[in-house]
Amino acid sequence: GENKLNLPFYSILEVFYSYGFYGVHVFYAISGFVFAHVYLSIDNKVSGKEFFVNRFARLYPLHFITLIIVTILQTVNWISAGSFQIFQHNDLYHFILQIFFISSWGFEDGPSFNGPIWSVSIEIFIYGIFFLLMSLLKKFRLFLTLLICVILLIFSKLEFADSIYYSLQLFLECGRLFFLGVLVYYISNRIKFKL
Repeated sequence: GENKLNLPFYSILEVFYSYGFYGVHVFYAISGFVFAHVYLSIDNKVSGKEFFVNRFARLYPLHFITLIIVTILQTVNWISAGSFQIFQHNDLYHFILQIFFISSWGFEDGPSFNGPIWSVSIEIFIYGIFFLLMSLLKKFRLFLTLLICVILLIFSKLEFADSIYYSLQLFLECGRLFFLGVLVYYISNRIKFKL
């Protein structure tokens, strides 16, 4: 309603305000496709060290820098105005959750510090699951990937306690989108080889 009209440049950016959250959906699906192409199309085995060093090097430096900048800005705001901006759970406990990329795993009291990092927090967990399943995904390809997607879809429809519901839904939804990307990779490969 009226609140939306107060958003900056709403008349021009309405589509992004209304549907921008689907960008995360697209990101996870593309990530699954890219990971399948990079890690499931090669015969040589990727070590756990190599896999996690690659993930750490890509994600952590920017995460750490932005977390420090946001922490400084939040501290300055607290000193000057007596309150935090946007996210209110900016204590040592939530800082530690942010440092270890587990800020959206259900341990938090709400968004903190660099709130948008929630998607990367979930992403790290899904990457770990992908790595653990990599050899099985190479062996059972389409069947296992489809099975994972169906299982995640079924679990997302079950009712859980409110305290864990939100975080669990994030894991299920983002995991399903990631493995849908893997599924699209396998289907596109099968179509390509038949042409």
